[in-house]
Amino acid sequence: MVNLPVVANVAIMLVLTIILVFVLAFILKHFKKMVPQFSGIVQVLGGTNLGNKSKLVLVEAYDTQILVGVCESQIQTLYVFNKNETDDKSKAS
Repeated sequence: MVNLPVVANVAIMLVLTIILVFVLAFILKHFKKMVPQFSGIVQVLGGTNLGNKSKLVLVEAYDTQILVGVCESQIQTLYVFNKNETDDKSKAS
């Protein structure tokens, strides 16, 4: 025979454990938003998806903009913009 108080105790502990997991996930999700985002040397300026697992990303590092192709197995530099090129285009617009 199954002892009903023992089964009820196990069920209550299981429910409490699941509730605790969800509460901790909720708290961590909101604390993650509070962490300050430092603007470092490398910044992602933008990007676009080209397919399921590939995309183009424009990255700025040390005042140089780099167009990078990212796919599942590799990252490849496609073009490096000179400081003069980006300054000329911003002045033209």
